[in-house]
Amino acid sequence: MNAAAAAKALAGAAAAAAADSETKVVFQAAAAAAAECAADTAAGLTSKATAVVSATGRAAKEIGHIAEMVNFLKQVSAGGGSTGYGLTKAADEANAADESEQELKCDKQTIVYNAQAMQYTANDVTDDGFPVMPGGDAKSGTATNKCKLFHKGSAAAAASDLFQKPGQRSFIGGLLTVTTVGSSQPGSLTISGQSTIATAGAAEPNQILGELYNSVQELKNIQGRDCGTDEKSSISKVIEDEKVKALLTAALAIGATSTDKESPEQRAQKMLERVAGTTSELGTAIFKKIEEQQAMHIEGAKATQKQLKQITGSANRRLTELYHTMMAEKNLGDLKKKIEDLASQTAAVSKKMPSKEDCKEHKEQGPCEKAGCKFDGSKKDGEKCFPDPEAPTVKKDGENGKTGSTSICAGKEQGECEK
Repeated sequence: MNAAAAAKALAGAAAAAAADSETKVVFQAAAAAAAECAADTAAGLTSKATAVVSATGRAAKEIGHIAEMVNFLKQVSAGGGSTGYGLTKAADEANAADESEQELKCDKQTIVYNAQAMQYTANDVTDDGFPVMPGGDAKSGTATNKCKLFHKGSAAAAASDLFQKPGQRSFIGGLLTVTTVGSSQPGSLTISGQSTIATAGAAEPNQILGELYNSVQELKNIQGRDCGTDEKSSISKVIEDEKVKALLTAALAIGATSTDKESPEQRAQKMLERVAGTTSELGTAIFKKIEEQQAMHIEGAKATQKQLKQITGSANRRLTELYHTMMAEKNLGDLKKKIEDLASQTAAVSKKMPSKEDCKEHKEQGPCEKAGCKFDGSKKDGEKCFPDPEAPTVKKDGENGKTGSTSICAGKEQGECEK
């Protein structure tokens, strides 16, 4: 999710800084696709929360059972020396001395959690159970007189025995089964196997770790999107997975018609290829274009042009995007003002160019010239005042009364111009 958010900031800054419109659109689509991946991942976290709490709680419950038993054995074995400890070392099955308990860390009652990507392999959990717990004999082959806790010296009750009656008992929530017999050592200490406790991904009824297994399976079955591990893999992935192409296709489909030579999907593909400059490995090529895009790095009140790969951190890239967006808005505002000023000037000029009809109503020189017309007193009324033949004029459209421009009379005889 963090990688997708960083990729969104990078591609967004590149889109804002790009001058070419097609490049800008492709970069914007890449930013949108990365943001979508981050949003999907965030939504997935909400779904996982309940399953995570459930699985963690049930795992802690089983850890507690195991830790309690191991700690108890260590307590009763304390001071027993090299032959009196009730646990053996995994390396050689030799009896561990009381001082060697650092080798036996399974009694730590604090869960140590290191955040990492959720991954499952065949050695963790399958549709049948937990294959790493096949079960088996927990009693050392050399345990002839070890661990009196599990001994039953004779079939009858005896003050020297912990168990007063032969038979089977379970410990650690049922994971450890002890069968005592009337002899100097227990008949068996068996760890219950957990590799076949489920069918088709669901625990069978009354299994010791059934609830834990179902919680882990629920967590495993929640499919999250892979947004990559960094900006490069995130942007490359949304392009190679055609998420960017899908966004471009949807945008290009607006206004598309059946007479178009290419479909929106084909146009989207060609856009990607043109921006990438290649027809293969588009994700890698477009990411390279994005990180090499020239943009303004904002430091205090100073803006310096750099390649985006030299502008580090999502916060700095978002500031770069904001700067370019503001500059684009400013440029649009300036352009709008220029257009409005030009329109005003054009209107003013047009207003100063009277038509023939406007001029002929004036019979006196003063009013005629004030109206922007030319005066010739030698002509008869109705013709004395006329438009300046050296300037462009406007005329009334006889059909609709709208004003339209006429040709310039410069270079023509006066009579011809007046006609």
